[in-house]
Amino acid sequence: MFSTYEGCKQRFCLFTKNEVLAKVLAANIAGTVEAVLMPLERVQTLLQDWRYHDKFKNTSHAFRYLLTNYGVSECYRGMVPIIYRNGLSNLMFFTLRDQSKVLMGEQDSLVTNFVCGALIGGFTSTVFYPMNVIKIHMQTKIGGSFEKFQVVIRDVYVSRDRSLASFYKGVHMNYMRSFISWGVINASYDFLKSIFFEIV
Repeated sequence: MFSTYEGCKQRFCLFTKNEVLAKVLAANIAGTVEAVLMPLERVQTLLQDWRYHDKFKNTSHAFRYLLTNYGVSECYRGMVPIIYRNGLSNLMFFTLRDQSKVLMGEQDSLVTNFVCGALIGGFTSTVFYPMNVIKIHMQTKIGGSFEKFQVVIRDVYVSRDRSLASFYKGVHMNYMRSFISWGVINASYDFLKSIFFEIV
């Protein structure tokens, strides 16, 4: 995600001479590239659903079942909310990350990179948490027609007592996980990048 975004942003800046447009395009391309790995998320959702605990033994068994009975397309059920989530959250994350780099200036260290990444990642994942709710609603089904994004939003809204706040049920655990993982990812990326460019 990081390298795709930065590589695309540099090239789009050269082509378009417009940094804002370059960021938007790069964030969406990075999000779409991430979506290639979506089948892993799809199987993870099935394995976490209690209704399939007796159906699937492990990851490889779930993959075999989907591919044998429904084909590759079934592995990409729920792709629309994932692309929306990835593109928009990448744009927000990298925009805030770039601003934090400007504000930090000389204080760019492993600890500050961890804290900034943790705060920005936790905030971003919280903002776009409803996309995960919609994605999970789509991906807990196997077979049948692929539901439209707008239809699923309405179904989830109705099933949760017509409350927008209910789209954020479970967000606290998601924030805690994102806080730690994004802090580690952000600090690790900057640390490894500094080592790599020193060697080169």
